[in-house]
Amino acid sequence: MGSIDVNPYALMFSMKTVNRWTDNVNANLLGSAKTAYKSMDIYFGGGLNTVTYRPGTNERLGINGAENSINVDHTTISFKQGDIVQSTIKTHLAIQGEGFFVVEDASTGNRLFTRNGEFHVDTNGFVRTQEGLFVLNTDNTRAKVSSADGESIDSLDPFHLPVIAAGSKLAIATFADLQALKFNNKFGSQYYDSSTYAIPTILDYDDNALSASTTIYSKKLEASNVNTAKQITELSVSKNLFEALTKQFLVYLNNVDTALSMIR
Repeated sequence: MGSIDVNPYALMFSMKTVNRWTDNVNANLLGSAKTAYKSMDIYFGGGLNTVTYRPGTNERLGINGAENSINVDHTTISFKQGDIVQSTIKTHLAIQGEGFFVVEDASTGNRLFTRNGEFHVDTNGFVRTQEGLFVLNTDNTRAKVSSADGESIDSLDPFHLPVIAAGSKLAIATFADLQALKFNNKFGSQYYDSSTYAIPTILDYDDNALSASTTIYSKKLEASNVNTAKQITELSVSKNLFEALTKQFLVYLNNVDTALSMIR
């Protein structure tokens, strides 16, 4: 009979961690089809180490046991640049470099930030996202194509797309700490909320402070930055690890049953 000196709680905790890893991989694979989706990276930590002591003296033997469980230490959003792909729609914009488009949720008035430039013009001339959020200018006005400006959507300069008044230009937000941004719960993983730790600096797209590191392209979109080959490999590894942990747990249960039958 094998040893039953196994911590079932550590096994179950590790299985839960692997499940979370699998969920993260699946989310990234689904996100790979979304415009400007940024992948989530997951980092693991260990459980408690075990230390062997000299019997009766409480002196260490100098042998440390490896962790008998794993846990998710933290996750980060990878803001690596996605590929710039061609589009045929003039209101589709892509950011090459740092920065986010600034959009407004009309129902709350909250500003959100996105790399997804899959915009369209509504019947009132406002430039909006697929989800209906308003694209904002540097002066916090809603970007709009107006006949009063003497321009139509087909004739607009792609770098002055949302002009509605002199001095009003497309807003681009930058952040000192990108990891302080969080996915927006209402509109999903292509939109980010700011916080007290993620305060945006609002610039226009041709500001000198921005132009050196950022280019805005018309008729282009930024693809997801998900490395699908890496995610598929991780999916296979997580599956194998979960199966191995399950087998350990089943062996533990079998040994417990055997020990109980001997006692009876």
